[in-house]
Amino acid sequence: MFNNIYLLNVPFVKKIVGSIHFWLPLTGFVFFFLFLASLSFINTGSLKPLLDVASILREGFFLLFDMVASMYFVYYTIHFFNKKFAFKALSVQRYSIEIPLVFIGGFVLKSIFYFLFVKLVVVPEVNAASLELRLRNLLAMTHTYLMLTYVVITGFNSFKSMELRKTEVNRLEKEYAQSKFEALQNQLNPHFLFNSLSVLISLVQIDAGIAEQFIEKLSKTYRYLLDQREKEWVLLKDEVDFLQHYIFLTQQRYTDKLYVDVDIPENILKSKLIIPNSFLIIMEYIINKTSMSLLNPLHIVVTLSNNMLLFTYTGQIKETLNKAILQPLQQLENRYAKMNKRIDLYTNSHTLEHFIIIPLMQQNDEQ
Repeated sequence: MFNNIYLLNVPFVKKIVGSIHFWLPLTGFVFFFLFLASLSFINTGSLKPLLDVASILREGFFLLFDMVASMYFVYYTIHFFNKKFAFKALSVQRYSIEIPLVFIGGFVLKSIFYFLFVKLVVVPEVNAASLELRLRNLLAMTHTYLMLTYVVITGFNSFKSMELRKTEVNRLEKEYAQSKFEALQNQLNPHFLFNSLSVLISLVQIDAGIAEQFIEKLSKTYRYLLDQREKEWVLLKDEVDFLQHYIFLTQQRYTDKLYVDVDIPENILKSKLIIPNSFLIIMEYIINKTSMSLLNPLHIVVTLSNNMLLFTYTGQIKETLNKAILQPLQQLENRYAKMNKRIDLYTNSHTLEHFIIIPLMQQNDEQ
């Protein structure tokens, strides 16, 4: 047994056993013996004719070739339709064309083999009626086995397709889980967390009252990030509430170096939707991209323009930007792109103002 297992793992043997040109002739060979047994039982009511080795050697080679040729015909017909209907493998349209083609083509192929068999192999007998009955049974059985061949290969093809789909689904599930994990990592933004904790340590020593507020805002900020991670869209009002907490936290760190103004009508806040955590990603991008100081503070204004959010800011752009800051913005752009929307970034060369435009969605347009 162990020798057989070892033999199957030999590269040359493995290549042969893994080839369709090994399995099709082998299956045709098996079907050939099943065909002979069925035909023998129909004609005589027993399996004794299978012991007539001379007759089998004289007539069997032709029938064996017929079985193998049928295997190849059915297999490559199905293979052709697999490619033609790659994205509609189980469609009614496919089978309404494939099944008639297989049986019409198979009928022609079997008829040709039957004609050659009668002309080249069959020996005339005294009892012509008995010979004619056996030949009719032969023709009927060859067509029956053609249908059986189609059923077997179609079943194998369906099983293989299901296994491939299962593998693909498992792969996509792993990729989805990984992307969710990476998205959650980006949303929780470890840099922001560490910076906030550093500020908190300072506040505890300086002003316990502000430190208490800071803890409350930080708790609400991360609660929001966790609560919204499964949602595709959230109310703009929820994002703005989150932004107010975020502004409080960041201003404790940057003090007079950073100013943020939010001016969005109340009716818009309750009627528009936005991808969750968009504000965090945009604000982190702007803050980390722009230099700021007491003499030249960073001023960010969030307003509404043509039913879209407009982030406006001025300041000296840093020459280098951490990829960890760019990646969340790129992922956010990809999420909007999948919804046929886009984020626009541009700079006014005259005023040196920088703009980021975020699309919104109306509640009743959500799908």
